[in-house]
Amino acid sequence: MKVRYIAFVFSMIFLGCHSEKTTNELENYLNSFNLKIYNYKVICIVPVDGYGRYINPSLNYAKESRSDFLLVMSSNFKKSIENTKERVQYLSKNYISDCNNLARTKDLVDTYSPTFYFVRYGEVIKRKDLAKEEDKTEIFDEVEKFFIEEDALYKKMEKDIDLLNKQEKTK
Repeated sequence: MKVRYIAFVFSMIFLGCHSEKTTNELENYLNSFNLKIYNYKVICIVPVDGYGRYINPSLNYAKESRSDFLLVMSSNFKKSIENTKERVQYLSKNYISDCNNLARTKDLVDTYSPTFYFVRYGEVIKRKDLAKEEDKTEIFDEVEKFFIEEDALYKKMEKDIDLLNKQEKTK
């Protein structure tokens, strides 16, 4: 029993450190574009020179995305990003162009397929590499579910803060 408990504690420490490292790497990356990680709930990094069957669904999803969804188009070639933007007619302000392919250099994205980061209160809680998913469209259901859960969490937090403020006033 003690061995299981110790193994569990070590695995939690490892996962916590890995999450913190991923958060720090993504945060530093976004800072290089003058962006803050805590402004987004989902960050999708797309290697625009990757496989079309992997990247196209992510690009199409991003066209109708929310303001707390960030799309990063990454490539060594500015022209590739411009062509991709034109092809999918991406109009949102919530995207950045990584013309130096820093995301790939920093191992934040796979060479051929998008990577999604789920962020809560400025901390990465989950990373999903689309190349490792059987169903390439299932990720979007997961993103939508995450947005719903996060919205509910924020509303609950606002209610709790309001309640605390009311209690403070009555004292």
